[in-house]
This record gives sequence, C-alpha cells and structure tokens, in this order.
Amino acid sequence: MHKMVDCGINYIGDLPSYWHTARLKDVVTTPIKTGAGEEAQAYSPNSIRYIRISDFDKNGNIIEDNAAYIAFEKGRKYLLEKGDLLAATAGATVGKTLLFNGLDEDACYAGYLAKIKVESSVLLTKFLMYQMKSQVMDGFRECYVKKSTIENISASTYSSMPVIIAPIDEQKKIVNYLDHVYDRIEKSIDTHKSVMDKLDEYRAAITIIATTKGITSAELKDSGEEWLGEIPKHWDVRRIWSLFKETNERGSSELPILTVSINDGISDTELSEEESMRNFVRSEDKTKYKRMQPGDIVYNMMRAWQGAFGAARVEGMVSPAYVTARPIVEMDSRYFEYLMRSDTAAQEFEKYSRGIADFRLRLYWPEFKNIKVCYPPVSEQSEIADFLDNIYKKVDEAKAYHSSLINKLEEYRNSVTYNLVTGKMECEEVQNG
Repeated sequence: MHKMVDCGINYIGDLPSYWHTARLKDVVTTPIKTGAGEEAQAYSPNSIRYIRISDFDKNGNIIEDNAAYIAFEKGRKYLLEKGDLLAATAGATVGKTLLFNGLDEDACYAGYLAKIKVESSVLLTKFLMYQMKSQVMDGFRECYVKKSTIENISASTYSSMPVIIAPIDEQKKIVNYLDHVYDRIEKSIDTHKSVMDKLDEYRAAITIIATTKGITSAELKDSGEEWLGEIPKHWDVRRIWSLFKETNERGSSELPILTVSINDGISDTELSEEESMRNFVRSEDKTKYKRMQPGDIVYNMMRAWQGAFGAARVEGMVSPAYVTARPIVEMDSRYFEYLMRSDTAAQEFEKYSRGIADFRLRLYWPEFKNIKVCYPPVSEQSEIADFLDNIYKKVDEAKAYHSSLINKLEEYRNSVTYNLVTGKMECEEVQNG
C-alpha cells in the first residue's frame, strides 16, 4: 500500500503521496462554457441535434426517444465532439454527467450544460467522469453550489473545481476496472428491475381476473360491458349510482388530511407538510376539505383515468378537488377499490373523462355514476378483497427485497468509485475484498 497524505481538501481527504489535485481550468484544452439557451424544436432540414439535461439518464446514456433540435445557425457555436464531457449546471441534477460518444448526426448542447474538454495527457475524461459520479462531486456541491430557488453551478465555478490527478497509467487501470464494475452492476440492477416489472404485471393481471371472474370456479355469462367481459353468472351488473351516492361534507380541524395516489390508493395517516405541498396546495382553513368516512370511495377526478382511487380505512379529509362517494348498499369497499384501480377500469374511466388533453382529463361525478360495474355477493367481495390484500402484500415484500438489493449494489458501486478515484484502495484490493 502506498503512502497517503492529506490533500488539503476535506471532502477528498487523503491521496497517494505521488498524486495531486489541480483546478479544472488548468487541465482543460478550451475554456469551460455553457451551451445554447434556445427552445428545442422538432427536426427540420436546417436543424442540428440538441442535447439537453433531460436527454440523458443518470448513468450518462443518451435517451434516443427524447431527440430534439434547434436551428443550425443557433447551435454551431456549441458543437460537440466525441469525448467531450457534459455536466449539468442547474437543479437537482447538478453534476450529472454525459460522456459524449458521438451520434450519427452533428450535435450541440443546451444552456444548462457545461462542456468540459480535458488535456488527455494529464487527465483522462473518463477518470474525471468517475470522480464526478462519486462522493467527491457531492462534497464539491456542498461547498460551492449556489442555493437559491434551485441549485446551480456556473461555468466559472466548474472551472475552479478541484480535480484529482493520478499518473496516466493508473488512471487507465482505474477507468478500465470501473468500466467493468459499472457494466456488471448495471446488468444486475436491470435484472432486479425486470423482476419488479414482472411482479407489477402479475399483480395487475391477477387484479383484473379476481375482480371480474372471481377466485373460485364459476359458470360465466356475458356482462354486456366490454371492459368487464364475462363475469360469474350469479353476479350482478349495476350502475355506480345504484351503489354509491356522492357526498360533500365539510371537514373539521381535528381530522387528518389524506390523499389518494396512483400507486398506493388512499393514505391512512396525514401527510407531512412537505409531502402535501408536492400533492396539492394546502389550505389553512380545514372546512374547505371534504370529510370522508371508513368505507367511502374517494378518487382524484384529474387522475381517475390513471387509477387514483381509494377506499377509506379511517375517517379523515381530502382535497375539495377529489370526489367522495358513500355506499348506499351493503358492500366491501375494498373490492371496489381493487376493481376501480385495475388497468381495464382505468381505460374505461378515460372514455368518460372530459378534457382537451391527457393532463386536463377530469372524471366528474355525473359521468362516473353512470358507468356500469359488477356487483358480486358481499361475501365474495370480501373473499376477493382478502385474497388481493394478501397478493399485494407478498408482491410489495418481494419488490422491497429486490429494491434493497439494488440499493446495496448502488452503494457498493459508489463506495468502489470513491475509493479508487481517490487512491484509498487499489483495484487489486477491491478484487480481493
């Protein structure tokens, strides 16, 4: 193990004695500058590919589906060459990097990106990229990033950023090793994500089957509704108005404010102020909210077509932008939550929603109440709901397991990256460890 010495930068710490740091501006071949501040447009004959922050993912891969362009005359001063490093300058993505490996067409870059072109005899672009993917960049952000309404780093601040310089042969060795580590870990992460996607698909499929066919063998009949298909012969088909009535009861100060999400249905506890700010503008006057009781069905009229339904488990309040409906017949509301959150129901609700674009679609009560749904015997509703409660619990547990493995892989990758680019470990030590 080589001798380590304090480099004088607290977030980098010790480096091998024969390594050193330099300001980025001292190892670039051209001054660091941000790109064109132009609005993206569709392709036209005299346009040029326009690379924005949103055009590459957190791993530095260009997202081809996002292809955007600007007029060539407006982008010609900001041309990209293979090997250029792009770094985000604003927002939560500050420090996010893209190593530009070229495209089948000319490209330029946008104003919230800084282009960095280093002297390759001193610093390898990939060695710098890995530094910027590690805790080194986190430390730099903490010390130097301007925090106003959004975080930002100017081109001049990037120019002053300390970078680690190791002998070129060691940089090459570290880069090659990290390329291998990142490739293997990314493949493992993709495998876990694929399993999680399949679990979601399984849950969605079993929800449709259970809520429209039941969970026991039964003779089927045509429901008369395309979205329901065939249902058990002894089930009824009813319009929603015959099962629920809309309510509009005012809230009170002692009740919690709850919300309905696409992924989780209705919450059982009040959101924190920060969480609620992300979901809706919170009013201090709680009488403006709608009261709901256990068993009520609640939905977000703007996101009903995406499955934003929930059955209330506790008494509480929801946004006045939500629709609240109370059962007027005996039922297990959990069954109707599962039915209404299914993919086929979402498609049906979209047909009845009004609006000129997807993000403006709203499902109002007068349209919602006329939709036909199946109505099994109450005992079967509860059996189906219990069955799906168990399925959802098991799927959530399985997804949490795979998510934890992904987190561990990412933590390992981050640790290896930091320890190698700062010389705290050698590639052989990582392999043997």
